[in-house]
Amino acid sequence: MPAISMEPDPEQPETGQSSADASKPVVNKDAVRERLEALTKDFETPVRVGASQRVSLGTEWPQHYSSADLKKAAEKKINWQVENLWTLNSKLLLASEPKAGKTYFVCSIAVAMASGQLLWDKFKVMEPCPVGIIAAEDDEGETGRRLDRMCRAQGLMLSQLPIHWWPADAIRVNRPRDVDWIRKQIREYGIKLMVYDPLARLMDGDENSKECVSGVLTPASSITRPQNEGCSVMIVHHLGKDNPDQPKTAAQRVRGSSDIRSWYTTGIFLSGKLGNGRVAVELEQRVQGNAPTDFPVRAVEVEEQSTYGLGTMRLVANISKKDPNDFTGNNEQMVETAADRILDLISRKGKGGVTLSEISVHLGLGKTMVNCALKKLIREQQLIEFEDAKDIPDGKVLVAREGAEDMLRKRELALQAAEARAAKKRKEMAAQPALPIEGKTSTSLQDNDVGDPMEGDGPENDTFEPDEFS
Repeated sequence: MPAISMEPDPEQPETGQSSADASKPVVNKDAVRERLEALTKDFETPVRVGASQRVSLGTEWPQHYSSADLKKAAEKKINWQVENLWTLNSKLLLASEPKAGKTYFVCSIAVAMASGQLLWDKFKVMEPCPVGIIAAEDDEGETGRRLDRMCRAQGLMLSQLPIHWWPADAIRVNRPRDVDWIRKQIREYGIKLMVYDPLARLMDGDENSKECVSGVLTPASSITRPQNEGCSVMIVHHLGKDNPDQPKTAAQRVRGSSDIRSWYTTGIFLSGKLGNGRVAVELEQRVQGNAPTDFPVRAVEVEEQSTYGLGTMRLVANISKKDPNDFTGNNEQMVETAADRILDLISRKGKGGVTLSEISVHLGLGKTMVNCALKKLIREQQLIEFEDAKDIPDGKVLVAREGAEDMLRKRELALQAAEARAAKKRKEMAAQPALPIEGKTSTSLQDNDVGDPMEGDGPENDTFEPDEFS
């Protein structure tokens, strides 16, 4: 870079200067600013004098929208990129538990977007487009094998798809210079979906720091703007550990700064282990779509000859074409998946069971789905339901069949104790002499307000009827 002249400005007035100040060169700040900006005018983000840290935002000032403009924007038809999942220019978060197969999901999304095939055999890609992936975990060989397996499963040739991949050896998505480079790649290859995989290894600083995370999210948001690159950005991240004692939704378990949870327009959360053949997918959308909030995705692998010894693989979502709020008929698979997740949660919780609200909050399931799944489990005698408002705030608790013996034994002992107390009371009442009360001369059991707890009309009643749920 050419040297910037620091000679005194001949037009700068010298009046009022001390002898010490007169010995120092007077810098014309406006001239320095103009010269520096002229030298950097070809940069993606020109240097601005006086800024402690420059952030690559593309356009310098935001576009103005009047109320009339906002009205027109509200009336526009939703431009889906993947129908009912996310729109054009979206901010996407894909967060996963360990071993849930997040990189396989990234590969499946890339293949579907680049080819125009259905995503997970269910969601329509509106228009094929180039996809970019900046990856920090797998090398080009492993990534290529995963993409190729999915392509062969759908009769596609990987070499013909517009998928672009870069290893993130030295890329940090919160460094302005690197963001400028990313913008250049997006424009050069016409990319409409750029994936950062994963966030923790692609940023400088701590993911729990709001300032560091903001350095990632602000440029990413700018890239999605139509007046800039108009490219959707997907950030791949991790979910925190599950704690059955403090149930949280998947969105609440996203690691790092809370800014991450408030940034995305569509969140895709994965739980389970893909190696077991099936992963639970939960969606959180801030656009109106008809996709269900949760559904299972299974891995379909077929043995087939290949140069690297692996067969084909594809991910398939089990979603009925019926109304997603109707959990009957063809949606039995969704109920079964919810039942599996509920049973797993209750089993991990232990013999104490869980309340209905804990199930709903922890798994992020609606009441209709929870009720359908619980009825299925109770009908199959995999769960036992208790009513006991004294011990359970919600008045209901569900216990896995394997851990129910202790509670059944306690309930049986409580009933025996109640019956013994009632028998003792009847014996004491029978031994008392008859006393006239309002004309009555008898103290028969029928004339006293004692009640039989086993008949359900006394204060000691604490019955449990297992036949009701068999």
